[in-house]
Amino acid sequence: MLFVLILLLVVLVCCWIMGDQGLVTKLIFTGLALLSFGLCLIPDVGSWVAMALQSILVIVIGGTTFGSSWLSRRR
Repeated sequence: MLFVLILLLVVLVCCWIMGDQGLVTKLIFTGLALLSFGLCLIPDVGSWVAMALQSILVIVIGGTTFGSSWLSRRR
């Protein structure tokens, strides 16, 4: 879970620094990331839901920042 959290923070920082999105999109991504951190406070299933949401956010934010082929190893 810690790996997904750190990866989300790195991709979010890259989104703000070199992303080609608009300001509203960056604010929405940041809000969703903060929401996923808040889900950890819900007992029992909150951490699992937060990890799933953070994993999806990493894929979506990374895809919009680096392009759709950023997860493939082909160059």
